[in-house]
Amino acid sequence: MFPKDLPAITMVGTLLASATQNLMFHQDVFATAFVPLPGVGHEKAIQQR
Repeated sequence: MFPKDLPAITMVGTLLASATQNLMFHQDVFATAFVPLPGVGHEKAIQQR
């Protein structure tokens, strides 16, 4: 059971690591995009980028 599930666990771990790296890499972008727009929704903020 465990060896069969190992590829899925590895894929989830890789996706989590990739998502964490992307969040850390784009943290300054998100901060500049969302912090100055407190009254604007996320969708509008994403469209303005």
